[in-house]
Amino acid sequence: MRQFPRWVRAALFLVALTLSGCSGGISGVDVEQPRLDTPAPKIDHPDAVGQTFVASQPGLSGIEMILAVYPDPMPLGEFKLGLFDEQNHEIRTASVSLATLRHNDPIRFDFAPLPDSAGRQYAFTLSGPPKSPVTVWASKDDVYKQGAMLVDGQPQPGDIDFKTYVHLGYVDLLGVLARDLVNGLAIVVPIVAVFFMPGYALTLWLDRQNRNGASKEFRMLQDVPGRFALSIGLSLAVWPLLFLLLSVTPIRLNGAFVWALIIVVAAIIGVVHVRRWRRDNASDQPHAFLPHLTREDWLVTATFFALLVIVGSLRALHVFGLAVSPWVDSIQHALGVRLFAESGRLPTTWGPSIYDAPFIYHFGFHSVTAVFTWLTGLDIPTAMLIAGQVMNTLVAVGVYLLTARLTGRRSAGLVAMTVVGTVSLMPAYYLTWGRYTQLTGLALLPAAAVLAFDAIDARPPVGRRIVLGGFAAGALFVTHYRVLLMYAALVAAYLVVETVAAVVRRRWFAPLWMRIGVVAAVAVVFALPWVVRLALTLLQSGSLAAWLNAPSTFNTPHWGLLALGYQRELLFLSLVGALIGFWFRPKFVAVVLTSTALTVLVTNPSAIGLSNSWIFSNDSLIITAFLPLAILTGYAVSAVFSFPTAHLSERQQWPVRLGLAALLLAVALWTADGMLTVVNPVTVLATQDDVAAAAWIRDNTPPTARFLVNSRPWQEGAYAATDGGGWLSILADRATTLPPVSYAYSSSVSLLDRVTRTQKAVSEATSADALGPAISAEGATHIYIGAKGGSLKPEMFLNKPGFRLLYTNGAAWVFEIESGVSRAP
Repeated sequence: MRQFPRWVRAALFLVALTLSGCSGGISGVDVEQPRLDTPAPKIDHPDAVGQTFVASQPGLSGIEMILAVYPDPMPLGEFKLGLFDEQNHEIRTASVSLATLRHNDPIRFDFAPLPDSAGRQYAFTLSGPPKSPVTVWASKDDVYKQGAMLVDGQPQPGDIDFKTYVHLGYVDLLGVLARDLVNGLAIVVPIVAVFFMPGYALTLWLDRQNRNGASKEFRMLQDVPGRFALSIGLSLAVWPLLFLLLSVTPIRLNGAFVWALIIVVAAIIGVVHVRRWRRDNASDQPHAFLPHLTREDWLVTATFFALLVIVGSLRALHVFGLAVSPWVDSIQHALGVRLFAESGRLPTTWGPSIYDAPFIYHFGFHSVTAVFTWLTGLDIPTAMLIAGQVMNTLVAVGVYLLTARLTGRRSAGLVAMTVVGTVSLMPAYYLTWGRYTQLTGLALLPAAAVLAFDAIDARPPVGRRIVLGGFAAGALFVTHYRVLLMYAALVAAYLVVETVAAVVRRRWFAPLWMRIGVVAAVAVVFALPWVVRLALTLLQSGSLAAWLNAPSTFNTPHWGLLALGYQRELLFLSLVGALIGFWFRPKFVAVVLTSTALTVLVTNPSAIGLSNSWIFSNDSLIITAFLPLAILTGYAVSAVFSFPTAHLSERQQWPVRLGLAALLLAVALWTADGMLTVVNPVTVLATQDDVAAAAWIRDNTPPTARFLVNSRPWQEGAYAATDGGGWLSILADRATTLPPVSYAYSSSVSLLDRVTRTQKAVSEATSADALGPAISAEGATHIYIGAKGGSLKPEMFLNKPGFRLLYTNGAAWVFEIESGVSRAP
C-alpha cells in the first residue's frame, strides 16, 4: 500500500497528539464567596481555620483566598491547605510559601483536579507556622448558605472569603460538548431555520446555473462553503428587514407565523431541487445544488466544515458556566430582544425600562434572537447566549467568503477562517463585552460586500445580484451603523480600484458606478421606513448634532488591544501577504489597504478638521482589525505554501493538499487550546445565585415592586450595574432604579439628572441612612444585592429599622423597605 509522505504523516500525528489532550484544557471559577469585613483567627497551628462548601462543577482544582496580615512582620514558612471529602478523608494537599506574600495578596492553592466534584460537599483547612501573624479575610455574617467557617475544626458564625476553581481536560471537555449536543438537539432545527434556510432559498433564486466554463476566479455559487456562507449572510438580512417592512402594516410576527413561513420556504426549496433534479436527469447534467465536484472541491468542503465544528465547539465552551451574558451591554440587548419578542413588531420606544425613549438603535441582533426565541421556546437570556455564540461562529464563516472572493483562493479563505475562529482573540472576546450587535453586523458584512463586488463586476445574473446586494446592504444599515461604515469603505475601495483598472485598460468606467449606485438605491428602498424614523427622530429631538460631536475622550485609542494573543504574529504575516500580493495580485491588496485607510479616516474625522462622532471610535476600529489581518494572513500562508507545489502534477499535488489540510486543522486545534477561556470574570455580573434569587422575586414580590440596586460610574458620566441587580428587569420582570446603559443617550436633561443623582448616592453609600433621598425619589420598595455585590452590602440593612430581610441564598439578598422607614437625608 502506498504511504503518505513523511511530513504528511507528521501533520496527521500533530492532529492526533492535540486531540489526545497532551495540552491544557479549560479553567474557570466555580464557587465564590466574595464578601469580607474581618480577618479570620490567626493561622498559627494545624487546621486552624477552614470552610465547608459544595462544588457545583466537575474538575475542582484550586482554592483562592485573600491574605490578611496583622502588624507583625511576615514569618518564614508556608501555608498548608488540606482538602477533605464528606467522610473527612484528606484527599488533596497544597502548600504556598509565605516569603513573597504581602497583606491583601490573593493566595491560591492548586491541586490535581477532582473529576467527579460536581454536587459534592468538601471542607478545606489551613495550617500555618507557630506564632504566625497571618490569616485570611472573612465575613462576620453567614453569607454562604451551603457551608460554614471552621475554627479548629468546629463550625463558627461567618464565612471565609474564598473562590474555588475547576479545570477540565480534553476528555472532560468532550464530555461537556457531547452533553450539550444531546441537550441541544432540539434547537438544531431552529438554528437551521433561522440562520440558513431563508438565505439559501435566496441563493437558489440567484443561481441560474450559469457556470460559464472553467475559471480560476472564485465563484461562490459553485463552491459549497461559499454558497453556505452566502446563505448565512442573507438569512441574517431577512429577519430585521421583515420586522421593518411589516412595521408599516398591521401584521405582527409571532412563533406560529414564523414556523409557517419556514415551512413555506422549505417547500419552495424542495420544489426547486426536485424540478432541477428532473431537468438535470433529462439533460444528463450535474445537479445544481452539487455541481460536479473535484477531489479538491471535496477537500475544501470537508476542511471548511471541520473548521466550522472546531470553531463552533470552541464558542460553545466559551459560555461554559455562564448564567447570562456578561457585561452591561447584554442587559440592554436582552431588553431589546424582549421588546421584539413580546410585541412581534419593530418597537417605537424602549419602553418604561428606559423611560419610553425613542427606539432608534440598530436592531439586527434583537430581531434575529427574538425569532430564535420563538422557535426554540428558550428564555431570553439563554437564547441570547446561544444566538450570540452562533453569530460569533458565523463571523469566521463570512470571512472565508470575503477572503476567497478577494484573493481568488479558497485556501486563503480557509486560513482566514482559522485565524478568525481560533487564532485571533477577536472576535471571540466580544462575548465578554456582550457586543452581540456588532457581531451580527460583521457576520452579515461579507455577504453584502461580495454581492456588491459582483454587481460592480457585472457577474451574471447582474439584476439579481444588484437586488440581493441592495437587500443585504439595507439590512446592514439597520443591523449596525459602525459596520455599515466599514462596508461602505470596503465597497468604495473596490470601486476605486476597479475604476483605476478600467482607466488603465481604456475602458468606460461609468457602468461600474451606475451599478453600485443602483445597489445603494435598492438598499435605501428596503431600509426606507428606518431611514425616515431615524431622520425624523434625530431632527425633532435636535440630537443629530450630538451624534456627530463626541467628546475627545470617547475616541482615545487603547493600542494595547493590538498586542493581545497572536496579534504580533498576525501583523507580521499580514505584511508578508501585502508584499506578496503587491507582486502577484495588486488589486486585492489595494482594496484591503484602501478600505482600511478609509475606515481609519472615518474613525478620525478630526484629521480633516471635523468633529469626532459617536458612530465610530478608534477602539471599535482596533477590535475589528482582525478582519484585514485575517484576509492578508490567509493570502500570505496560501501563497507561501503554493510556491513549492506549483511545479508538481495534479496527481503529485493531491497528497500535499491533503497534508496541508491536516496541518491547518492541527493548527486550529492547537491555537484553540489557548483560547478555551476568553471571558473576563470582572465582566460577569449575574451568576446562578442571581438567577435563583430572580426566580424567587418573580414568584414572591408584587409586580409593582421597584428595586434599588447596585451601580458604579461607568463611562462618559453614565452609571452601570455591578451585580445581578441590573438583570432584574429581564430575569424577574421587576422595575429597578438603574435603567440599561442606553439611558445615557436620552435627550431629557431632567431624566439624566435624576438617574445621576440616584446612582451617585447608591455608588457612594456607606450606610442605609444615606439612601433615604434616593429611596424617596425613586419610590423604591425593595433593595437587591447580587452575588457580585457593590457599594450596597447586606450588613447595611441587616437588623436595621425599616428594612426587612425577605430572602437570601447566601450570595444574593432581597430586603423589603418598610413603609415606616425614615427617608430623611
